[in-house]
Amino acid sequence: MKPKKNKITCPNCQHKWQDNYCSNCGEQKLTNVDSSFDELFKQLFSSITEVDNKFIKSFRLLIFRPGQLTIDYFAGIRKSRLTPFQVFIFANIIYFFITGVFNQATFTTPLKYHINSANFIHQEIAAEMIETKLLSSGQSYKEYETAFNRVAVTQSKTLIFVFIPILTLFLMPLFFNKKIKVVRHVVYSAHFMAFLLLITILAMPLVQYVLSLLNQSSLVNVIGNRHELILTLTLFMLFWLYLYLSFVRIYDEHKGILFVKSMLMTGCVYYTLLIYRMFLFFTSYMVVG
Repeated sequence: MKPKKNKITCPNCQHKWQDNYCSNCGEQKLTNVDSSFDELFKQLFSSITEVDNKFIKSFRLLIFRPGQLTIDYFAGIRKSRLTPFQVFIFANIIYFFITGVFNQATFTTPLKYHINSANFIHQEIAAEMIETKLLSSGQSYKEYETAFNRVAVTQSKTLIFVFIPILTLFLMPLFFNKKIKVVRHVVYSAHFMAFLLLITILAMPLVQYVLSLLNQSSLVNVIGNRHELILTLTLFMLFWLYLYLSFVRIYDEHKGILFVKSMLMTGCVYYTLLIYRMFLFFTSYMVVG
């Protein structure tokens, strides 16, 4: 007859158990080995390796198999993948690190664009608010602009999250006839935004380099000062292609319909960017005071 094992009180959930793992929460039984430096470094190496493998696999799927991460998430394939928000946060960190190093940013919008860009939703009211602010405070435009731009850089890193709910709101009416839960749109929006951040930092330098070469060539005389327009159109073509390929993989509809919906969603991405910049202006304006 086997000796009866003494029950242990789980330090995590206080449940009584006698095996190597708590049957209630899964906590592992602590041994003397677990308190050693060897075990500590083993856990560190294991954690780094696990995150590294998840990172590589998740971002490879994100970039080269549009929509697959979203499908896998709802199919229950999660252990070997980063969560949707982990993917988004890592992409966010990479984006702001790279743009900070090379002093280039798409989402950090200086004050001059808020008050001068006619395509901005809030341009007129922004110009009026800044004019009123300068008259009442006695500040010079240059002083206020410096303070605003400094705050906007910080605000942009936080407000980038607003893209996810806004994109979700645009996706909902596009697929209103399908019995698709809102959470699927939220997960896909997080994945799409991660791709958008990454492709922006990858494509922008390449396109700018090609344009600079073409601009120096006698074969091309039509580029002129259209660098910004060509760059924007190139990025949005990439956004559309990604949306179409991911829609085909995620949503069970005719490809022709998904083609049209992906075109519409590309327009929605443009307006999402305008809404984001409006939020960025008002929050930065309130912080600067």
